[in-house]
Amino acid sequence: MRVLFLLCCLVWLPFRGSTQLSTTDSLRQVLDTAQYIPNQISTLTSLCFQLRHQHPDSAIAYGHQALALALEHELPYHQAYALSRLGLLSTIKGNFEQAQKELSESLSLFTSIGDSIKMADAYQGLGNVYRRSGQLAKALEAHLTCKKIREEGGGSPQIIGWACHNIGSVFLATKEWDRALTYFEQALEHYDGLDNYYDQATTLNNVFVVHYRQGNYEAALQYIEKARVIFQQQGQLLRESTSLINIGELLTKLKRPAEAQRKLERAIMLLEQMKDSTYLTMALNTLGHLHHDQDRHLKALEYFQRSLTLAQAKNDIHSMMEVHESLAEELSELNRYEEALAHFKAFAGWKDSLDVLASQKELNAIKAELELTQVEQENERLRLDQNRITSERKWLILGLILFLLTAIVGGFAWINRKRAFSRLQHQKEEIEQLLAEKDKLYEKLKNAQLQLIQSEKMASIGQLTAGVAHELNNPIGFVSANAVALQQDVQDLQQFLGVAKVFNAKPSEENRQALLDTYQEMDIGFLDQEIQSLIESIIRGTSRTRDIVTSLRTFSRNTTEVFALSDIHEGLESTLTILNSAMGNQIELIRDYGEVPPVRCQITKLNQVFLNLINNAIQAIDDEGKIQIQTRQIDDKVRIRICDTGKGMSESVRKRIFEPFFTTKEIGAGTGLGLSISYGIIEQHKGTISARSREGKGTTLEIWLPIGDDRD
Repeated sequence: MRVLFLLCCLVWLPFRGSTQLSTTDSLRQVLDTAQYIPNQISTLTSLCFQLRHQHPDSAIAYGHQALALALEHELPYHQAYALSRLGLLSTIKGNFEQAQKELSESLSLFTSIGDSIKMADAYQGLGNVYRRSGQLAKALEAHLTCKKIREEGGGSPQIIGWACHNIGSVFLATKEWDRALTYFEQALEHYDGLDNYYDQATTLNNVFVVHYRQGNYEAALQYIEKARVIFQQQGQLLRESTSLINIGELLTKLKRPAEAQRKLERAIMLLEQMKDSTYLTMALNTLGHLHHDQDRHLKALEYFQRSLTLAQAKNDIHSMMEVHESLAEELSELNRYEEALAHFKAFAGWKDSLDVLASQKELNAIKAELELTQVEQENERLRLDQNRITSERKWLILGLILFLLTAIVGGFAWINRKRAFSRLQHQKEEIEQLLAEKDKLYEKLKNAQLQLIQSEKMASIGQLTAGVAHELNNPIGFVSANAVALQQDVQDLQQFLGVAKVFNAKPSEENRQALLDTYQEMDIGFLDQEIQSLIESIIRGTSRTRDIVTSLRTFSRNTTEVFALSDIHEGLESTLTILNSAMGNQIELIRDYGEVPPVRCQITKLNQVFLNLINNAIQAIDDEGKIQIQTRQIDDKVRIRICDTGKGMSESVRKRIFEPFFTTKEIGAGTGLGLSISYGIIEQHKGTISARSREGKGTTLEIWLPIGDDRD
């Protein structure tokens, strides 16, 4: 009777409207009293799901308990279900590699069991992991497989609609707007007539994103307003406030500042009411830009500073980077250049070190379906467990009789088994402790590595600044000196013009003679030639300064991490201009450029590679020497060679130059990360980099890059 009572409680708890105990507390009570192993596992997985957002660490602990019980008692279905819950938690926490492993194991078990519903759920979870970790091709394949399984299995319109939504989200990430819009519209068709307001609003929000990215601001405004109304009606204040932020940005672009300001102020009020600092930072920053566009710079500065304070309190790197950039621009408008420079440096530092952080907002899109089906699945499982208990009870009486007959022998075996289990448990605890210590050491090593990478980037920035300063100093000094000489010549010419003016006013013989004497004394013909020469020299100096600034812009321009067709020669030339002062007069530079088409790449990252390789070549030459840069197109690839006549390196050193932290420089002279970072950038471009060298004979570094085009 007690088991039946517990089953009824577990079925009833999720549907309670207003009770004294929460669902989590009730599940914990059930766990404390449950004796049947499958019931314990089911309750643990339910707790794991319930606590996934509020207490993720506790949720993970419950999930591992469920998995351990399922493994111990050889229950493959419960094992697969626990793995799927742990995969969801790893996704929420941003541990994508772990999530992929857990969901793949879950999928394999559900496939062997033949549970197509759970197979589809596993594919959906894998698709979300792949999308958030940037593996978009795998994400698309997983979501398409999920949709196919659900359609073939006669799935409900809601879950098929959500599969369409997930496919559209992948195309949204790949910026294939038309395909994304097609799948979002299919999702809305499946939702039509259903009460799943959250799914509808979420899909409407993504349709807004598509129209916004295509520049269809009026259409985007209609869809985001529909989503906002749904969130408001359902009491989703957080989602309503984020929708208001998007509406404020749209109204700003549509030149409707008064309406935009009202929407943003409403969003700020809701976010302050909910004490949500993450989106409050975004709202304050957006309102600051609105005031900036209306030339209310002091008001804009106030909002940006509030936004920065919140971002720093949450250690939100992405928000801090955006606000530092906004503050730098605003302080420049107010002629507070030193403060602006400080914020720009902070922005540049965060921008270089910022990784592609996983966003928990994407996970919110799958909550509705999982929560909707969770209770039904748990109820069905408990009903099957109850039937199994009834059947097993009949055999229990017979088992008790047999147990009494074998109690003495069995008792001895049980004591031995208990001792063995105790030893095994002790060993397990020791292993878990060792694993925890290993994880801590790994985190410390990872943090140290990140700090060294940042140090390498800051060293490159310092070298870049010093080179540009030196290059600009020469033409500016040249212009300054010629300007002083030109000023003196103009003063002499003004003196002559003063005498000529007197003669013109009174053309007497005396004034005429004074004019001739002044003309001969000053040698006006020579003065004219000298002025022309000085002006031409100043023009050459300013032209050189302009070329240096142009090269710097080319070298460091922001490509927003997008691959685009770029001129390799232009990147090389901008890098050489910056390193010109480092080469001096003792190094002869040989350019051997071939006919090379534009290459599909991230040119800023390639410029960083060129800077590292050419700078290494310069440092390898002690006195005089040569550096040759050669480019060629060979089939569908571009080959870039950088050769120097420096001191070269041994074979043992050459084999290790691309290893992280390996360096032959003195302590403090380098981190050993320059070539390692360059190697990673070339691999990211699907290319290769190799080195040939002999001691005393110089070094040749060779880069191969696929050309590619906009259709890749």
